[in-house]
Amino acid sequence: MPKNIVLTGPPQVGKTTVLQRVGDRLAEIGHEVGGVYCPECQVNGERIGIDLVDAMSGDFRTLAHINREAGPKIGDYRVDVAAVEEMYEAAFERGLADADCIILDEIAPMQLECASFPGAVRSVLNDSIPVLASIAAAPTDGVIGEIKRRDDCEMIRMTEAERDRLPIDLAADLAVLIEGH
Repeated sequence: MPKNIVLTGPPQVGKTTVLQRVGDRLAEIGHEVGGVYCPECQVNGERIGIDLVDAMSGDFRTLAHINREAGPKIGDYRVDVAAVEEMYEAAFERGLADADCIILDEIAPMQLECASFPGAVRSVLNDSIPVLASIAAAPTDGVIGEIKRRDDCEMIRMTEAERDRLPIDLAADLAVLIEGH
């Protein structure tokens, strides 16, 4: 079994929800989880931004927001490149030093606006610690395509129907990987 498990699927299918639930399940059985989650920021049920949350420290920054005036524009959002660099760098450093598993949410165009992000992702994927990641579904070239073709990454195309079952299965798979690490 590859030591990196990578979820892909269309936007808003529930990848972040699955990653959070897996992290919670692993913590419940005594495993330390590091990395970054990217939950949506919503107002009245509408997505207005995407946040960054460090799984170990709870530190929080906004990745992208519809009302942000500066930064690269991806769709309706402007990206805070400095937040990407600071949050992922700190979370990966802390996770590689102290965690049993790394959550890497998400490898996508917003995060790739940060020049240091691809190298940081490669370092985490190359390390011996098991990784559970999510990746944008559409691109097959560049960094995203490179990761999708890695032999040490098991790609799982997620659907909404699997959102409730996947956390149980993935937590069990990762617990096996952690124990063998």
